[in-house]
Amino acid sequence: MQKNRIEHVFLVRVWREPGPDVAWRGSVDHVGSGKREYFSALGALVGHVEDRLASEATPDRRLDGVRREGPTR
Repeated sequence: MQKNRIEHVFLVRVWREPGPDVAWRGSVDHVGSGKREYFSALGALVGHVEDRLASEATPDRRLDGVRREGPTR
């Protein structure tokens, strides 16, 4: 295992709301902080995870590990 590796653990729950309309809902828990977020669209789930990981990212690297060219945001 790398000594400088930063690791996050997420628990994702997805369920279908009862009723005539199919409505999927979910929650994502960040295990390290105990913080829970709810979502009703897959994009929101991804956004919650990206936000959490962005707090650990360095300015010259994107979350996918690819080095940026030019000025950072």
